[in-house]
Amino acid sequence: MRTVPEREVDLPFPTYANFYDFTIKSIFLPRLLHELDHFIEATRPGVAICAMPGIWDAFVAKRLQRHGIPVITIVHDVKNHPGDLFIPVYWLQRSLIRKSTGIITLTDFVARELVKMGLLNGKFHSTISHIPFFFPDLKMAPPKLPGYPRRPVMRLLLAGRLQAYKGLELFADALDHLSDKPIEVRVVGDGSGRALEKLADNGKVDFRRGWCTEEDLVSHIDWADVIVAPYIEATQSGIVTLALDRWRPVIATPVGGLPEQVIHNVTGLVTDEISGASVAESIETYLNNPDLYIYCFTNSRIRSRLKNGWKTISPQFTDLIGKLDAGHEA
Repeated sequence: MRTVPEREVDLPFPTYANFYDFTIKSIFLPRLLHELDHFIEATRPGVAICAMPGIWDAFVAKRLQRHGIPVITIVHDVKNHPGDLFIPVYWLQRSLIRKSTGIITLTDFVARELVKMGLLNGKFHSTISHIPFFFPDLKMAPPKLPGYPRRPVMRLLLAGRLQAYKGLELFADALDHLSDKPIEVRVVGDGSGRALEKLADNGKVDFRRGWCTEEDLVSHIDWADVIVAPYIEATQSGIVTLALDRWRPVIATPVGGLPEQVIHNVTGLVTDEISGASVAESIETYLNNPDLYIYCFTNSRIRSRLKNGWKTISPQFTDLIGKLDAGHEA
């Protein structure tokens, strides 16, 4: 995580790096909230936006509520992913949602889940697509075009938090179906488990275990020709949006909000079912149809910028804030 220089922050709010740090700094949370009171009284903000819900945000929202400041919360996930241990975050997120006047979801799938839970009742709501991570402070070079099919070997990448819900078993099974195909495979990220060991033992897999920086992640994406998202559960994926923005088509399973992010046969392929055989079949589709691959990679960044670029996203934010402001004044 990158820290923003303090001079760019009107009200520095020191957060935490681990559980021990969280425990110690939580003792001083009342003092931080008291400082927040003074900041609100001095600046009278029109709206507060919680971009990534965390453990303290429900308490901050309650304080903002006391001052009559409407809160917009961006809801990324409705519940914990399988294998995800941060269950208390989602309990507190429900409290945060109830205290929020406006809700932004990144996919319609998440919005439907919130409706089922009764958490969108009486809220201003908008679904606004997940933007790519542009990392402007890194001053990265423009993305390189994929090497396939000029290079006969197609490079596949699976990257991110390597937890059970990322479909590691499916990907391992898919590679078993592709043992004689001209592919190179790289798996990047932090995690553990039997499926990871199986992938690590596969002779075709270049395994890069451990946390990687933003620069490393982008370099891995630029190495690849196709990003594989064989998830068995998902809301949406930041890796997918970043991949599409860097001219990389995606192969994704039909779960959660992934079919909203990947346009089948246009910016990538959505598998017929959630299985290793179906993932392998989609990979073979690109191997057997280079023209389709070229069409998808050509469309990936263009469609990404049209749907997820700031020129599209910014008016959607301002529209929701305007509706919220009008409703709040009424």
